[in-house]
Amino acid sequence: RLTDFIQTLANKLGPQNVLSDPAECWAYGYDNSRRHGHVDCVAFVENISHIQTAIQLCNQYQIPLTARGRATGTPGGS
Repeated sequence: RLTDFIQTLANKLGPQNVLSDPAECWAYGYDNSRRHGHVDCVAFVENISHIQTAIQLCNQYQIPLTARGRATGTPGGS
C-alpha cells in the first residue's frame, strides 16, 4: 500500500518532487525541537493543485499527512 501510494504521488507530482529514500527523508523528520519522527515520504508541492492531489491521495490510501514549513519551530510538529 505505501509503495503504491508513493508511486502514484510521484506520478502525479513528478518524481523530482517526491523523496522516499530513507537517507533523503531523514532530515525532514525533525524540527528545532530535535525530536525525530520516522518519515516514509516527502512531497514538495509547487501549487494548490499539488496540495489538493497530495491530500486526496493521502485520504485514498489512508496515509497520515504532516505539513511542514521551515522546521524552525520548537513544538516537535515535524
